[in-house]
Amino acid sequence: MFSRVDVNTLQIDSLYYVSNVNLYLDDCTVSPDEKEILFSAYYGSPPIKNIWKINLQTKEMIQITFNGGSYPAYDPTGHQIVYTNTNIKEGGLWIMNSDGSNKRILAKLKR
Repeated sequence: MFSRVDVNTLQIDSLYYVSNVNLYLDDCTVSPDEKEILFSAYYGSPPIKNIWKINLQTKEMIQITFNGGSYPAYDPTGHQIVYTNTNIKEGGLWIMNSDGSNKRILAKLKR
């Protein structure tokens, strides 16, 4: 469950409940306009970690990386997402549009 706490009133607002029991949630972040949540999650055997996005208005949850991805962060405008990928072939620091398109590498992981 993703929840938001108002620091002034300590009121808890339940934003979204992930009912897929096969996902093991890890890190998450909220978009600058507070309309989306990004998170990474493990699934499968062997476990693969990818990035998912939840649209809080439509309650739609979509997977936006398929070859690995973790530690997603929006740029200040909310138009792009920076993330890491430790996939042995594609490892490094990546950037993509907030809809998951136009993925490109910023810095390659050296092994």
